[in-house]
Amino acid sequence: MSDDKAARERLLAKVEARRAKRLQQGTEASGSDAAATPPKRARNAEERKAKKERKKEQKSRAVPADTEVPEPKDDTPAEEAKTVPMGKRVRSYVKDWEKRAKVPWKFNKNLQSYLLAHLYDRYCIDDKIFPVALDYIDGLQGAARERTMQEANERAEANPDDKRASMIYERLIT
Repeated sequence: MSDDKAARERLLAKVEARRAKRLQQGTEASGSDAAATPPKRARNAEERKAKKERKKEQKSRAVPADTEVPEPKDDTPAEEAKTVPMGKRVRSYVKDWEKRAKVPWKFNKNLQSYLLAHLYDRYCIDDKIFPVALDYIDGLQGAARERTMQEANERAEANPDDKRASMIYERLIT
């Protein structure tokens, strides 16, 4: 048993010596040398900042001083959507749909909803664009088609003189 005790004491002494050595190395490193070299994270951050600055300088040098830089346009689609009345946007949407083979066209749920809600309004959907709108609603599917057909039927029954409602209903029924 005394051998086990002695072995333990020697092992503990070795561990303590290692700790002391590490501690001593740590205090030496934290002396004047450590102050001169920042930790690795800080160095990486500094390197990234320096690289970013170099890229900025390269970009600024890439455009000659005598070249005019175009001003950004104010009529971006988001700005246009705020200023152009919805009726004009819907007319443009339907016209673009008609020419979709030649002009890029993209489905827009808001414009379709507005179109379906204002199909009967002659001020929003004038007589020139109404036939194209009829062709557009001919392609409706699902719940939108059912709601539009139901609304057209109700309007046609309530007012037999409403030609638009009857035309829409007849188009959707077939």
